[in-house]
Amino acid sequence: GELRAAGLEVLFDDRIESPGVKFNDADLIGLPLRLTVSQRNHAQDAVELRRRDNGATELVPRGEIVERVQALRAEALAALAEAADRVNDGR
Repeated sequence: GELRAAGLEVLFDDRIESPGVKFNDADLIGLPLRLTVSQRNHAQDAVELRRRDNGATELVPRGEIVERVQALRAEALAALAEAADRVNDGR
């Protein structure tokens, strides 16, 4: 859907496994963000977004998902560039 249309890579885990197994596998794969749809947050028309780098979670309204994921992606890329600059400056 919307995330792919925005040019973002999506892995949809529709396996018949427990949420814990799916969450663990997402961490093992190294997915930087995890969006979780549950009955509770679906009723609020939102999804839970979890960052792998710091474990922070937030509830994101459905209409703001693409914008929020793009913003987090930009932040992560900027942080990586800054870290690379620090390493290069230390040569």
